[in-house]
Amino acid sequence: MKRTKLRCVLVLVAAGCVGESSQKERVTEHNDLGIATLELDRPDSDTGFELRGLDGNGDEVARFRLHTGAVEELARDGTEITISVRDESTRMVTSETKRWSLPVIGPSTTGVAGSASLAAR
Repeated sequence: MKRTKLRCVLVLVAAGCVGESSQKERVTEHNDLGIATLELDRPDSDTGFELRGLDGNGDEVARFRLHTGAVEELARDGTEITISVRDESTRMVTSETKRWSLPVIGPSTTGVAGSASLAAR
């Protein structure tokens, strides 16, 4: 179950790396989070995106948000990444703007070691 949650989050991330402005896509494969629809929002500029996984009732069960540019905690541009699955949320800030490594952390991923990497296109 824990590994499946991690896989679902990584699928959300991968799906968010492609696409245009705003779009919805039905999920046809069963998943442990019960995600039935993916909603992708990309701003007009190339500063990031937000991808939400919704259940059959339209309630959000997972979210991945990536924003590149001005980040409050940094004295220069960087990237803010927020991953939420149900009631658990992890926020990461880095000065990196092109390539990111996401540590696998949090109660839902306990016992799963490793990281996921993303790169800007």
